[in-house]
Amino acid sequence: MTRVALDALNEQLSDDDKGTLVIVQNYRSDQFFGSLQQKRLGVLMKLWRIAMDNGDVFPQAQQDELDSLVEQELRASAKRAIALNAELKK
Repeated sequence: MTRVALDALNEQLSDDDKGTLVIVQNYRSDQFFGSLQQKRLGVLMKLWRIAMDNGDVFPQAQQDELDSLVEQELRASAKRAIALNAELKK
């Protein structure tokens, strides 16, 4: 399944981007984004999807919390990349 997805992605890349490294990581908690954050993000994403599917307004407080967690996960992703780069250089 992963290979099919990667092949489909590769077909969309320009010739300049075909050498792009793709890292597939299991979505698990780590030192950069903990299990409580991960669980809360999952709950909020589920609530957000339900609201969107029903055409409801998602409460602003929950949207703010969701935005914050997404930003935290994005920063965690950058930290993971830095850590991986350091490991590869050893």
